[in-house]
Amino acid sequence: MYHDSGEPMNRSERLDPEVSALLAMMDAQGAPPLESQDPVEARNSRIEPMKMLGGEPPALGHVEDLSVPGPGGNVPVRMYASEPGGLRPVLIYFHGGGFVFGNLDTHDAVCRALAKESGAVVISVDYRLSPEHKFPAAVEDSHAVIVWVAANAERLGVDARRIAVGGDSAGGNLAIVIAMRCRDAGGPALAAQVLLYPLTDFSSFETGSHRELGEGYFLTRGAMDWFRGHYLAAAVSRPLMIAASHGQSRSTRLFTSTATTSPMFLLLAPSIGIERVLEVVRVRWIDPKRSAFYVLHRFNIHFGGEKITHRH
Repeated sequence: MYHDSGEPMNRSERLDPEVSALLAMMDAQGAPPLESQDPVEARNSRIEPMKMLGGEPPALGHVEDLSVPGPGGNVPVRMYASEPGGLRPVLIYFHGGGFVFGNLDTHDAVCRALAKESGAVVISVDYRLSPEHKFPAAVEDSHAVIVWVAANAERLGVDARRIAVGGDSAGGNLAIVIAMRCRDAGGPALAAQVLLYPLTDFSSFETGSHRELGEGYFLTRGAMDWFRGHYLAAAVSRPLMIAASHGQSRSTRLFTSTATTSPMFLLLAPSIGIERVLEVVRVRWIDPKRSAFYVLHRFNIHFGGEKITHRH
């Protein structure tokens, strides 16, 4: 980004003040580069900081830990509802963390807020992590949960006609992959995708945003290579990279593809605040016949594709 004079903006000028302050605090801590760290040790050291970023978890009427049969063993999930009773829409949520970090606790506050403010049931998925379990383990676990929820909808108190998938960052990638898998398999039918700054392309990091924002904005190009290396097999081919990033080689093609042939609602919401996310989610779930396609952009410390304004 540049000033009208042609001079490039510095970091504090391009970012929201709160995000700029957060990055400055991280810089002051002087942590070693992520790519120099052991993945398991790095994962364990980030559990508490990730929980803190979620804020104070709101109280809910019903929170329950469950276990879902999966291809590699049982998959832990956590179900949230503002209050029990009735058939409610359900959001199946996949946490972020580069496929290496994160669990049910790191995203507990986010899922509680989504359930409380939307009135929907939220089911958070503790899929297997890399590098112990490389692609497609996380995809297989996530798909198993979708199938299980659809088959047990009435018992869970959810409306099988209003199942949505969603997630942040790596979790947004999983939501896209699962939506396409469900589409291609003829079900389970999904009503919506709620994608928060999703990772949309593993096949190449040679984009303008990676080059321009590859250092000093939390996720560096080195860290992205580190995450990709742990998620994918060592001798990975380009077709596998594209498969892991939902079958599209460019993020702009993703928007066209998912908007026309997958669930009718796509939300890309980089750091816009949960209130706006919930506003759009409520519109879709209150009136399931009203289709919408939103891309909301304010600022983004996860790099991604081209900026696209919202349309519906």
